[in-house]
Amino acid sequence: QVTVLSGRVGVTAGEGEAQTVLTANQQVEYHDGHAGPVHGVDSEGRLAWRQGWLNYYQVPLSQVVEDLARYYPGRIILLDSELGARKVSGSFPGNDPLAALDALGVVAGFERHTLLSRVTLLR
Repeated sequence: QVTVLSGRVGVTAGEGEAQTVLTANQQVEYHDGHAGPVHGVDSEGRLAWRQGWLNYYQVPLSQVVEDLARYYPGRIILLDSELGARKVSGSFPGNDPLAALDALGVVAGFERHTLLSRVTLLR
């Protein structure tokens, strides 16, 4: 995934592939060595992690949990795929993933259980 905050960036998926040029507030994702379509994004929001914030708008809870897991020293396990598909929005500090999960639990309707300070279950 390449996101451009300002200026212009040329990216290629690999040797012999056509170059894709992105400008401010654009993003492209790569899968299996090929570029997907360029789409507009809120670059400031998408890059807020650089200041320690994680911002989301109408994304599956499973994606938020996956991102928060990067900031958690243990494991976070989402036990319900239907729950994981629920769309959530919010802005959370990356330095406190459990507080973010607690806030999400209130609005998305799940409980958090932490076992042995290393494994957190969401159901």
